[in-house]
Amino acid sequence: GATPTHRNVWVSGRAEVKLDGPSAKGGRIQPGYVVGCQVNITGTGGAGATGGTTGNTNTTMDPNTGAMTAQTGTRNATGGLNANVGVTLSPGQTVNYHVIDIEQENAFGDRVNRPFMTFTGKQGSVTWGDSTLGITGCAGQAEARSYVKVTVTSDTASQQVTLWGQPFSIG
Repeated sequence: GATPTHRNVWVSGRAEVKLDGPSAKGGRIQPGYVVGCQVNITGTGGAGATGGTTGNTNTTMDPNTGAMTAQTGTRNATGGLNANVGVTLSPGQTVNYHVIDIEQENAFGDRVNRPFMTFTGKQGSVTWGDSTLGITGCAGQAEARSYVKVTVTSDTASQQVTLWGQPFSIG
């Protein structure tokens, strides 16, 4: 949306891993971004209408003739309209965006998504281009920061390292 509470940015990047050592078997690369807003803004709104009528009718019978006579009493009509609007400001939140979203079938035959790319051997890389990061309901400054989680596996261990990029403004 083209409003002051929407932010949108396109990002591109590349992550490359090179391993050293005789027992390196490979690993996985998981790139992403953390996007945060200074102040979240949300709105609520609603409207309603009410209406109704009340009244009474008196019926009398002439004891000599047995004739029934209807006499109209009072009639009342009521109605109304109401509206409510609210704006809530709250502390900013962060959102984690995964750059990779690979769909695959698991051992049970279900389709699952994984946010990482695996590699075998001593090196692996992943490249992404024009990935969209968006945030809505942001009343303050918004920033993003890239990260790459690298998990390396060897014959005797598995180790994970997270590398962080410099924060940058998205408005």
